[in-house]
Formats: sequence, C-alpha cells, structure tokens
Amino acid sequence: MLIRFGSEIEIICAQDTAGVAMLSLRPERQPLVLRGGTVDAGGDGEVEGFLDSFGNRCVRFVARAGRPLTLSVDGIVRDNGRPDRVPAQPVAAAIPDLPADALRFLMASRYCESDVLGAFAWSRFGATTSAEGSQSMNPSRRR
Repeated sequence: MLIRFGSEIEIICAQDTAGVAMLSLRPERQPLVLRGGTVDAGGDGEVEGFLDSFGNRCVRFVARAGRPLTLSVDGIVRDNGRPDRVPAQPVAAAIPDLPADALRFLMASRYCESDVLGAFAWSRFGATTSAEGSQSMNPSRRR
C-alpha cells in the first residue's frame, strides 16, 4: 500500500527565533520512502537536519522577524497497512529489570517540572498495584 504523508506549517515571529521541528519519518522508514520526504523551508529559509537522542529526524531553523517561514514536507511511503503490534497485556517491570535503553525515559527533564509532575503522578497513581497484585508501587507506602 502507498501512503502519502506531509504537512505545511507557516511561522511568523516578532523577532528572530530559532526553532526545531520533527516533521520527517524515522530513519528506519527511509528505505520505504518512494518520493520526497525532505523538509523544505521555502526560498528564504534554511533547515539543518540532525538526529535527536531518541533517533528522531529533526530540523533546526531560524524564523526571521516579521517574515513568514513555511516548513513543508511531502512524500510517498510504501507500507503494509497493518497496525503496529501492541502487546495484549502490558507488563509492569521493576526498575532494576528494565533494559538500559529504557532508563533515559525515566530521567528528569529541564523541559518539565519533574518535582511537580512527580507529586501529581503519585497522587493519581501511587495506589496502583504491580502486575503480580502486590502492594502499592509507591515507595513511601511500602514502609
């Protein structure tokens, strides 16, 4: 099955503004792209591509003050059309049992108020039991 993908985003800023956008397919899908798929910033704009720490294709750009910048991508990809496989029953795992490449998703981020989000998460989900039905996963309730 062939799937057309794409987007067009216009940005106008009051001052010169640097930005990053993720508008591309992931690199492992690139061999299946039959046409296009490259992010373009129009005649006046420039984009520089890079991979982030999660393997996503990103572009960085500068939107010049008062001038519209249009980021666009258009392409066709070959796909089998089937949904991604999802485990029927997700399994909770203890942190020591997690694979090392999953640990980066547990690290605090400067883009998120982790202390506030942590308190919110414990208040909503702290009484959740593990997959084996043992007591709360909240360490403060295990004492």
